[in-house]
This record gives sequence, structure tokens and C-alpha cells, in this order.
Amino acid sequence: MTKMRFKCIKNSKIKFRIKDIIQMSLSGLEAFLDNISKNYPDLLEIVINNLTSHFEKIKDYNVSLNLELKGFQEYPQLMNKSINIILYLVQFTKYQQISIDEEIEIEVSDLIHTFNHFEYYFIESLMKILSVEEAINHYQNFVNELTESKRDPKNYLENLQDLANNFKNFSERWHDLEAILEIIDKEKLVYKIKKCRWAEDLKDFDPEIGYTMICHQDFERAKNFNPNFVLTRNHTLMEGDEYCDFCYHDTRNKKDISHPSNDFWNKFN
Repeated sequence: MTKMRFKCIKNSKIKFRIKDIIQMSLSGLEAFLDNISKNYPDLLEIVINNLTSHFEKIKDYNVSLNLELKGFQEYPQLMNKSINIILYLVQFTKYQQISIDEEIEIEVSDLIHTFNHFEYYFIESLMKILSVEEAINHYQNFVNELTESKRDPKNYLENLQDLANNFKNFSERWHDLEAILEIIDKEKLVYKIKKCRWAEDLKDFDPEIGYTMICHQDFERAKNFNPNFVLTRNHTLMEGDEYCDFCYHDTRNKKDISHPSNDFWNKFN
């Protein structure tokens, strides 16, 4: 196949409902709280108090939603304050929206900022009661488990060409990456990312935390596309490298998994 090239467009917009942004963000928080409840039951109230107090400073947008999120039944105050922080992060007032159910064009940078920074509060709440190393290790396990829980055979892709098309469709909707992609001998898909708006949004954060939140789960996510796919990667923009060097292998075509050399990636443009 010919190489696919993806553009990163600074002021790109995407159609979204504010309600869906809130739903997605709160679902992530619900999964996080459920994980803490199972692994650190004695720390759950502390984590919730940390989050609630942190969100205290944000104004009340007077937006309420009837969402079926069991994790918040006992903590309505946390849900209300979480909705307010999400609306604050996405710059709700900028869009002068009448209804949060209406699909509108939202700047991709606002969406990325909202998802990134709202999730950062999760790991930050852990770092206040655990060592940084313990918090990061726990969060990496959490995102792996959450990613694996979404694995569904009905969504499996047939081959690497389908995976390439999946990346193409996502990139054309979000315009969040500058990248080049190619399938080599039907057995590996190489994907070099030279600019990533997710990494740029987190440039002021500890790189290890950014990697834990955004990049760590990529290896488990590869199996969500198809259990026969295996991802190898040695470099990421999030960790300060010049590019991300994703290589997806289809183990049905080749059992010996080897990552392309640095020389290959330097010439792959």
C-alpha cells in the first residue's frame, strides 16, 4: 500500500455534544473510583474528599444530568462538582450553548484539554496519599484493566489494512496528529507520529505521568483491535523523543516479532 499521511491542524473543530463529553469523563471517574474501592477500600473516602475539595473552587454552572452512574449514588456532591469542572475545562461559556444535548462544533484543543486534565485529577488524588511510584504503578494497572474490559470480538478488525483505515478515519475527524503510516509485507504496520496534540497539551506535566495517562495503555489497546496484533514501540513524543515509533505486528503472518531499527525510523518520512 502507499503511505498514508495525517495532518495536525491547529484550529480544527469536531462535532460533539457537551452531554457526551460529561458522560465520557464521568464514566472514566466512575471506573477509577470503582478500582480504588476494590484495591484500596480504606482510601476511597480520602480520594473522594481530595477530588471534591479540589473542585470546590470552580463556579456552579447550574447544569444537572440524569445519568445512570452507580459510582456516584452515594456522592452526589462529587458528581455535581465534577460536572462543573468538566464544563470549566471545555470552556462551556465560549460556545454559548442553549442545550447540552445539541451537537455543536467544538475546538479539538478544548476537548483534548478537558479529557487530559480531568483525568489528571485522578492520578493526582492518588499521589497525595501514595508515593509517586506507587500511584503511577497503580494507575498503569488501572488503565490496562479498563482497556482490557472494553475488548469485544464484535469490534475486532480483520487485518492491518482495516487497522490503517481505522487510524485514517480517526485522524481525519480529529486532526490531532502529524504522522505517516505504511503496511510492510502484510505483517507489520509502521506508524511514525511526529506531532501529537495530546502530548503538547501535557507538555508542562511530568512526562512519566503523561505517558501513564495516555500512552501506557496502547499495548493493551492493540489487542482490542485484534488479539493477533502486537504493538512494539521504543520512543514517544510524550517522553521527550523526536517521534513515536508504533509498529503493529500481525502474529498470524509472522511469529518472530522484531521492532524496526532506529535507522529505519530516521529514514521513514
